[in-house]
Amino acid sequence: MKESYHGTEPLSVHEKDVGSVNPQQLYTFRQNKSRLWTGLEALTVHGLNWDIPSNDLYPVLSDISALVRATASSNREEPKLITGLEDALAYELKRDMDQETGGTELVAALLSTRPVDLAYLVRRSDVLGIGVTIRRLVEKIIDTYASLPDDVDGRVFLQTRERFLKIQHLYTTRGSIRLLRSPGRGNRGTRLVDRLSLATIVSAAGKQLGVTG
Repeated sequence: MKESYHGTEPLSVHEKDVGSVNPQQLYTFRQNKSRLWTGLEALTVHGLNWDIPSNDLYPVLSDISALVRATASSNREEPKLITGLEDALAYELKRDMDQETGGTELVAALLSTRPVDLAYLVRRSDVLGIGVTIRRLVEKIIDTYASLPDDVDGRVFLQTRERFLKIQHLYTTRGSIRLLRSPGRGNRGTRLVDRLSLATIVSAAGKQLGVTG
C-alpha cells in the first residue's frame, strides 16, 4: 500500500491486480472528519452584507456532507475550505449559544433574505445540538411576516416581507417547511431566539437588503 495526498486530507491508496499492465488503484480517506473553516467571514462569502471583521474564521471538523458543500477561499497565499452557507449559519448560531456573540441576528438576516437548503440546515443543526433552536428561529421569522409588528418601518417591512414570502413559498413547494414541525435535537440557546424581537428581525433583513442603515 502506498500513501498519497489530496489537498490537506491524506488518502490511502490500495493497488489491486486486475490482470492488466497497470493495477487498479482504490482511494479511501484515512479519516472520517475534514477540517473546514467557518465564522463571520464565511457568512460574508455567502452574501452577508454587514460590516464585520474580515478575518473571523476558525476551524471545525465536519463530515463528507459538509465537505462537498464547502467552497475555496479567495486567499491564494493561505487557501482554506470555507463551510457552505447552511453549515456556516448553523455554526454561527451555535457559537452565539456558547459565547453570546450576537450572531443570531446575523443568521436571522440571511435566513430572512435568501433561500437555503432547509432540510440540510435542519439536519446539520440537529447534529450540532441546536435543532430545536434553528426550527424556532425560522418559525419566528415566518411569524414576523404574518402580520405587521409594532415599532417597525412600514417601507422596510414591505420590502423585506416581499423577499421572505418568496423564500417561504419555495420551502412550501419543496415540502421542506414541514420539517419545522419535526422533533429537533437540542434546545440550547432557544432563549436567545425568544429574546430576538420581531422588529429586530425586520431591521436585520432590511440592513441585509440595503434598504436601511
